Amino acid sequence: MKKIIILFVFCSAVTALQAQSFTNTGINSGSGAFSNANNSISFSIGQSIIGSYSTTNSLLTNGTLQPDFTSAILAQGSFPAAQCGYISNIPTGNIICNSVVGASGYIVKFYAVGSIIVYAQKNIIGTSITFSGLTPALQGGTQYDVTVTPIMPVGFTGVESAKCRMGLIATPTPQNIAPTQLKSPVCQSVAALAPTLASTAVITCTTVTQAGGYEFKFVNVANASNTVTALASYVNQRTLAPLGLTAGATYAVSARAKVGGVWAANFGQNCFIKISQPAPSVPQGGRLGVQSTSVSTTSPWGGLEGLSVSVFPNPFSSEFTLNVSSAKVEVVSVVINDVTGKTVYSQKANTNTLITINDAQLQSGIYFVNVRSIDGSSVVRKIIKTN
Repeated sequence: MKKIIILFVFCSAVTALQAQSFTNTGINSGSGAFSNANNSISFSIGQSIIGSYSTTNSLLTNGTLQPDFTSAILAQGSFPAAQCGYISNIPTGNIICNSVVGASGYIVKFYAVGSIIVYAQKNIIGTSITFSGLTPALQGGTQYDVTVTPIMPVGFTGVESAKCRMGLIATPTPQNIAPTQLKSPVCQSVAALAPTLASTAVITCTTVTQAGGYEFKFVNVANASNTVTALASYVNQRTLAPLGLTAGATYAVSARAKVGGVWAANFGQNCFIKISQPAPSVPQGGRLGVQSTSVSTTSPWGGLEGLSVSVFPNPFSSEFTLNVSSAKVEVVSVVINDVTGKTVYSQKANTNTLITINDAQLQSGIYFVNVRSIDGSSVVRKIIKTN
């Protein structure tokens, strides 16, 4: 009697995450490595799955039996390289892990540095890992080794990532936020050495880790009541325009930072700057039409007494009038800046006169009119141009 042997080959099903073919090179215990065109296996899987693919069955490819082919369908978690070693996170902040296609979520584990015992663990849906909501809570001023494991569908195995060293700064309080001071120009702690800056200059303070905002304070050395504070969100820079700082005046400038929504209790070291007195210029080509009384070219040197500036109408659509008055007639400069600090118009005029300005080419928006006296004192008014 002839003996008939029927060979059945079984392969476990692979979940198709996307209709996309991916070819993996496997290892065969009997014949070694094999690749496509000879002995490869193609699986329809997600494009970002990492690792090797297999089952524990004998496989028949190109008419040749390949026994004992064994591996695992793996998907390993990971972090962007820039996240590891970052030890300046705030306790209310977050970190990001890399996305794995097909993962329904991720298991995040926090280990004490050098320990194999999990200190805290949480499951997340997306790739953003917040530090809150953990039991026990993470401690500010402490470093942790963090891992992430993707949660995969049936037929795939999520693999824990390598440990990634991260750390938290102490919980921000008004008292423990680091101080900051002027960086550009270099801080001058003596008023007599103050660098002279244009009214449109940009100043920069030193950065504070995880700062979400900065506040600058300008105190007029000759008149402390002339104090201006200005915010700079997220960036550690601030343009001097349109703050209305007095031309020719010296200011003590200090700054403080906001971390985790908390402002530092105190401003940092005072650094001195001096605001220059730019020579007034008249626009070329008749950009702005001006109607006013005649302008004196000479004036007594002395401060203005009772300087008053009013604007009408405001907002305006085509022209507006300045009423500049003082105890005695003086020469003043009238400068108009846009919100970026750019000068769009300037002229000289006498006080106790009405100055009517026709905008001609001004776009709708917000502008600042700065009326300056010869001694450097000034008054700033905001005007609004409508269509």
